[in-house]
Amino acid sequence: MLATTLRVAVLPDIPEVAAQGDARIHFAFLESYFSNYVEGTKFSLEEAEDIVLRNKIVAQRPKDSHDILGVFELANRTETRGAVPPVGEDFVEELSARDKLLAQLRRARRWYIELVH
Repeated sequence: MLATTLRVAVLPDIPEVAAQGDARIHFAFLESYFSNYVEGTKFSLEEAEDIVLRNKIVAQRPKDSHDILGVFELANRTETRGAVPPVGEDFVEELSARDKLLAQLRRARRWYIELVH
């Protein structure tokens, strides 16, 4: 019943609340922190802040660190931040494209960090 209702529901257009500056960074941080947290990737707030704002990868958890950093970067990008994937056949394509971008960000970060260290 829920799926049927959602398919036909006209949802309100919610205006951007964190378009720029500190508000945008805070929004991206919260998005990254909690989306990873609910998936089981848990960091203290201080660790997460160091990862996304100071690029301090946790040595014992590089993959998890890259995950939270990648989601932060994705949530902070103008073209993907807050943009709801289109309804219909393009939905899966858009999610796949975002997943691919996240994987590219992760690989690029890992390569850069290995180069610097």
